[in-house]
Order: sequence, then C-alpha cells, then structure tokens
Amino acid sequence: NVYGTDASSPNSAMIDVTKLEQIAQKNQKRLGDLALQGLQFSAQAPAGGSLAERIWLMYAYLNQVDWKYDAVSGAYQRYQDHADATNFELMTDRINGEPLTFENVVVLFAPHEVVTPTIIDINLLYMKRMPALLFRDGQMYEIFWTTISEDYEQQTGKMRPMRFVDANGDPFPLKPGQTWVEVVQPF
Repeated sequence: NVYGTDASSPNSAMIDVTKLEQIAQKNQKRLGDLALQGLQFSAQAPAGGSLAERIWLMYAYLNQVDWKYDAVSGAYQRYQDHADATNFELMTDRINGEPLTFENVVVLFAPHEVVTPTIIDINLLYMKRMPALLFRDGQMYEIFWTTISEDYEQQTGKMRPMRFVDANGDPFPLKPGQTWVEVVQPF
C-alpha cells in the first residue's frame, strides 16, 4: 500500500499506477534478477491450529484493529476503530467498495522503535528466528519468521524475502491469496 495525498510523491496513494510501474521497472533493472522464492503456499489448512474467528489488536487505546473471519469467503475482514475505542468500521477498497479481505493475517513480533511521529524503524534484517502468529482458515498457528542468511544468500550475495517456518525450521504454508502483516513489539 502507498499512503498519502501528494500526487507528485512516490509515497502517495494518489500516485498514478503507470508511475509506480516505472519506479518498479527502474528498481528491477538496478537490482538485477531476484530470487523471491522462500514462501510456501498450500490450499489445505495445516493440522494443529487453534480456533481463531477474531483477531483484536490494540496498538493504543484509540488505535485498534479487529479482524473477523468470514467462513463463506475463507478470509478475514479488517475493521478499524474510529479512534473512540468503541465503534469499528469494516474497511473497504477505495476503488471498488468491496470489504478488505485477506486469506492470511500474520502478527509479526519484531523489535521496532518510533523515531519520529511518522517514522518507525523496524528491525527485520538477519533475524534467525522470531515469533509470529499466522491466522488462516479460521485457525491460529504459532510460527516463526526468519531473514537469516542461508546458502542462497551466502553464495549469491542477494537477499530473499522473509520466510515463515514451524518450530523445527521447516517452511510453514500460507493460504494462497492475500496476506496482511501486523507488526507488533516482541513484548
């Protein structure tokens, strides 16, 4: 997602899609071939999950998020409070008016600090094994995330995206579809 209202800024939601494509193409040329493998997907829900039809995250008293599982769509719908700690509104896509639904919601425990009111520094590099919660198919799974360098990174000098693993370090599958990541402090 790109936020803001300044059409001349690449950090704006009002940026023209063709300009975003140009930025992506320019970055692709600069970065060269990338290996984006690392995530596993499976339509079949893994065994061992706990029932999780709702996810409630309170970042602050007046900044809360509520996710509700919709069994019909097989996805979670995102609700945001009105900064009143009481009323939650179903979030919708600004383009088509459809509810924001995600097949996977990941609560990522990552160390971060607020540098300024608009800048948050999240430490995601070279993490060997950090906890996460994966919500999919109305179930919650206690998993881990990693960005530690392995053979691929050491041989090529390139980094892969974050990977999700189980307690044994084996890849843990996301459900095919969209994924929303909520970043919270490890404590």
